[in-house]
Amino acid sequence: MSLANPARLRHTSKKYRPDIDGLRAIAVSGVVLYHLQSVDILPGGFLGVDVFFVISGFLITSLILPSIQDRTFSFKNFYLRRARRLLPAFVVVALATVAVSWLVLEPSRMLDFTNSLFFAVLGLSNMYFMFQEPYWADSASTLPFLHTWSLGVEEQFYLVFPALLLIATKFLGKHSRVALFSLLGVLSLLLAHWVSGLNPTYAFYLFPTRAWELLVGALLALVLDRWKIFVPKGIAALSAGLGLLLIGVSYVYLGQFITAPGLLTTVPVLGAALIIFGGLTSNPVSNGLGIRPLAGLGLISYSLYLWHYPVLALLGVTRGLGPRSELVAVAFALTLAIVTYFLIETPFRWSKHRRPFIAFSSVAMVILLAFATGSVGTSGYGARAPVPRPESVDVDSEYGQVITAENSKGAVLLFGDSHMRVLRLSLSEQATEVGLDFMDGTQYNCPFFLGITHLGSESCTADFQDERLAWSASIEPSFVVLGGRFPLSIENSSFDNTEGGVEPGDGANFVPRGVDVLDSENQKSLVQESMRRTIRSLLNQGHTVVLVYPIPEVGWDVPTEMWRRATGYDQSLLRDLEIPSIIKASILPNVTLWPFEKAVEPVWPLNDPVTTSYDVYVDRTQSTFDALDSITSDRIIRIYPHKNFCDERDGGRCVTHDDNTSFYQDSNHLSASAALLVTAEIMKKIRESERFPSNQPTN
Repeated sequence: MSLANPARLRHTSKKYRPDIDGLRAIAVSGVVLYHLQSVDILPGGFLGVDVFFVISGFLITSLILPSIQDRTFSFKNFYLRRARRLLPAFVVVALATVAVSWLVLEPSRMLDFTNSLFFAVLGLSNMYFMFQEPYWADSASTLPFLHTWSLGVEEQFYLVFPALLLIATKFLGKHSRVALFSLLGVLSLLLAHWVSGLNPTYAFYLFPTRAWELLVGALLALVLDRWKIFVPKGIAALSAGLGLLLIGVSYVYLGQFITAPGLLTTVPVLGAALIIFGGLTSNPVSNGLGIRPLAGLGLISYSLYLWHYPVLALLGVTRGLGPRSELVAVAFALTLAIVTYFLIETPFRWSKHRRPFIAFSSVAMVILLAFATGSVGTSGYGARAPVPRPESVDVDSEYGQVITAENSKGAVLLFGDSHMRVLRLSLSEQATEVGLDFMDGTQYNCPFFLGITHLGSESCTADFQDERLAWSASIEPSFVVLGGRFPLSIENSSFDNTEGGVEPGDGANFVPRGVDVLDSENQKSLVQESMRRTIRSLLNQGHTVVLVYPIPEVGWDVPTEMWRRATGYDQSLLRDLEIPSIIKASILPNVTLWPFEKAVEPVWPLNDPVTTSYDVYVDRTQSTFDALDSITSDRIIRIYPHKNFCDERDGGRCVTHDDNTSFYQDSNHLSASAALLVTAEIMKKIRESERFPSNQPTN
């Protein structure tokens, strides 16, 4: 590289860069493909957001730096341009999502959506989602505005960065300015690495832990301004090619190891920066990125990013999507993005008249905020249909809670994953009422399996399991309640009720201590043996072990399925249809497209209650029953939750609700009322046990 003749440079602030739009296309394609539930094409496609951050940092800096240097920069003009660029498409997508959500979202889902909508309108959705479901959780796939977290990060960057750049330009030289933002970037990266170890969810969503990605792009623009670098054609091609390789490796391979920004995330970030740098000089790789199809996709990438997730999420709520349906959904989102780009984005962005933009955006935002506020006051507009809503139980509280009973006579120690955690509140109340201390050893996504590590959870390690065992060993012989969603781990697959209810996501992958490579063929025996070892270890400590057998899985999200059947919105046009069939339907006269069909009168109680096959439950849980039944001891108490919900005759059904109550809060977790049924059975058996303190003979 050598110093350049300024005339030979491609100044990004003055000249259109089609290769950057091609990079945008790569970024949005990765994100869209990652969000497809039925296929696992790009496990690291979500890193496309990180690529977007680099692009944004570079372009924003390139845009405002010249005006800051010639003292024509205006905060008012900058934020007006940002608003004209981002707001119109956003509010159109938001209004459309509100309209469809009114039809298809049951009240608890509607409340979740409108809460996120409120914060998204304020540019704070990343802060909202930081305290909600993890980005990787299965239930997150049906949150229509989950993807707006990245917009919140960018908007917070726009609030802070221009002022910092203005101050740095005024008081520092160009070299010192580069040093300052380099330091800030390094500090942000180190913060991200540190917070990722403490709380990956916080690191994922927080602006300070994401700022370094935007600053990489900003630094590239500052370096080019400081040194006026000319990039020879060969080096430019090598740089762009290497950048593509790094992003490709991240999408295909590295994504499975990344749950929060950190050192590994530098790979796609560096890749994006290398592509932008290489494009400073015309070269075959950058020219390839700038071809019309890619550049065109890049131009509509913002609208496509906005549309794709609500389309996939709302259709995922209405019915699980197969590969063909998801293909049609993506095509639909792409069509909406093209229309939005030409009819909304472009006119509002480049119009000389500000009043139409201000009026449209202001009215739309007032409507959205009013709708979101109204949802809070009406519990998700619950009066739309008389469907009972489940009383949810928090599954994300801190591990290790201890509640001491008055005149304590012993203890109940609860171990397991979130299936056991939903029992925590009612079990603690009932245990302390009869003089037993309560100890909570449950952990989200972490059944109690000694000697093995859950690859899908950073905290669920073999060492953590040893800590659990050490805790149980530290107390006098007591009642240890042990259970969890064992079939998910043993069968290593999500649940399919064989009647259309297919739970999204995969199984739970476990490996022995010290091993990081999955042996899926031997997982069943690995988990079964770990279960036996765990139970034997607890028995050897002198405890009475209360084994809670599997809670029936459903496949459908129960509140949503109840809502669909009550309101009539239980058939998706996209479900299991061939694309030619959809095209044919769209051109026939008098064909209405779901869900914009004529309104139907809500029906409750349901003519077709939400139930699942008992025979399917038996097949799904047989390996779990075999493992639990193989351990015999007079200090084992066995609890069978399915007896509360299932008709055990051949061809019988497992119910998920009655006319007044939903027994599930999603597709597999019990509601508070159903959890009470299970804990009442547990405490009944404990009180009847000869090891219950008041039943023991006195000397």
